[in-house]
Amino acid sequence: MGFWLDSVPEGAGVNIDGISKEAPIGVVEVVTRVDGIDVERTLEAGSIYGVEWAQGETAGSPILRRINEGGLSLALNVHDFDAHPVHGGMRRCTMAPDGSINNYGANPRGDGLTLTGADGRVMVEIPKFYVKSLSPRANVYQWWISPVPKLGFEVHPAFLQRGGIERDYIYVGAFEATPILKYRDHTVNELQLDSKCALDGASAPCSQPFTGGLDATPCIAHVAFTSGSREFVVGETLTCNALDAKVVDWHLSGGTWVGGDAAGTLYIQIYNDPWAGGHWANLAITDSGVVDIATASGAEVNLALTIANCRTYSNRIGPRWGVVNPWTLSALQLLYYIEYANLNSQAAIGRGIVDKAAGIGFAGEVCGFDAANTNIAINGTGSGTGTDGLTPICYRGIENLWGNVWESIDGWNAIGDAATGRYHIIKRNGLGNLNDVDANGMLNAGNYEASLAIPTQTDNSVKNIVYEDLLRYLFVGDGAAGGSDITYLCDYLYAHNNNENNILLSGGGWITVGTAGVAYRAAGIVLSYSARNCGGRLEFV
Repeated sequence: MGFWLDSVPEGAGVNIDGISKEAPIGVVEVVTRVDGIDVERTLEAGSIYGVEWAQGETAGSPILRRINEGGLSLALNVHDFDAHPVHGGMRRCTMAPDGSINNYGANPRGDGLTLTGADGRVMVEIPKFYVKSLSPRANVYQWWISPVPKLGFEVHPAFLQRGGIERDYIYVGAFEATPILKYRDHTVNELQLDSKCALDGASAPCSQPFTGGLDATPCIAHVAFTSGSREFVVGETLTCNALDAKVVDWHLSGGTWVGGDAAGTLYIQIYNDPWAGGHWANLAITDSGVVDIATASGAEVNLALTIANCRTYSNRIGPRWGVVNPWTLSALQLLYYIEYANLNSQAAIGRGIVDKAAGIGFAGEVCGFDAANTNIAINGTGSGTGTDGLTPICYRGIENLWGNVWESIDGWNAIGDAATGRYHIIKRNGLGNLNDVDANGMLNAGNYEASLAIPTQTDNSVKNIVYEDLLRYLFVGDGAAGGSDITYLCDYLYAHNNNENNILLSGGGWITVGTAGVAYRAAGIVLSYSARNCGGRLEFV
């Protein structure tokens, strides 16, 4: 025989098997007896969920404690989070360049959506939430989220970025970015980023994440062409000097196909270039029928992907588009910590694509590898069908939040020397301009807030974090030794380099093994960095 307990006042207690438990502030507790076992569920839309890390009291244990607003322990399961308006409200959708929603999937995983980009960029919708954080004593940290405004809470800064207007939702790319031209009718030669899944890397161009660097084969390159006599087809294989490449897109700037003098720019994806560039040069371009259809009028140019490129390519989509900023990243990290109450994200969800050999060129995996879109749970979390460490992970619809390729984070600079340097973080109120940078690519004054903390110069597995007003939601490692990939924060920090101005990468790549995870950071990266294991992820705020 079951029983139903409803309308529990805020903070009131319930008694289960002789143990008194406090109901979380602002929620209704439901207690039912199923097969003689008492089962709790929190169903109220205003549920406040939190987590506490007693870093100095747990001998390095990576386990967190879920808490209610009063700091008391809170027992939750996956169904509670699936029912919660924030975690449960995260879902895949397709978006138009103006930010309007084209379609939602049948469930958060995105069943029924067109994931190839043909119906718009594939994004994950994240409902607005409010946050609160305290450090009640040394090395003890508490964080809470609420889906509704509450006294002592503030809207998470992620929902204020790119204009300072409080948004009900933010959107993050379901997949790592891939390149397309701004207009798909081939009329404007402007590269931009996409979020899409192409399952077959052998037949579809740009199915891999967009990575940069001269050794990033398969790579994206462009080459000028003349003597064009047949219009190119996106996805077809072309050959120049015995080197195959897939057509990504093209732009016609003069002449006509009928007249045999079409000229312009051809964008290609080269899958295997043993000559490391320069092989598409001043020679005939042939199609699969070995027919000369154009002439390469110069050598191909491999496209880089610096943080500036990421910013430019994503901005071209339209207003409020960009690559992920530190506040969006921190929001995802906090949601993960509260849901799993475990700092070891690789153990909780999966290692991700981190145990591969370095290889040559891009040696990661294409988006959607190992049936990752269908093997994950309905709520969008899980992994591909392959071996742990070699298969993608997915958190609430976001694939490869760690592993596969490093992701550039916009709006984070570590500045200067070991005595006077500071972290410069894009303003929490959203009124900083991510595009207002100096000649060195660093945020100009007026766009950032400076930390009190001086950036650490020490690379380490993170044992403890820097906790101050600006950084309390960013989980910044303090450089202290003693951490590992299974204790404390469980992830690694490559620290700021002394006397440099640095940017930030997150997540790790295909060779980062156990050091990767939701908190994995490389904070010693120079502005010009572009490499075969570095990409980006779109956001729309």
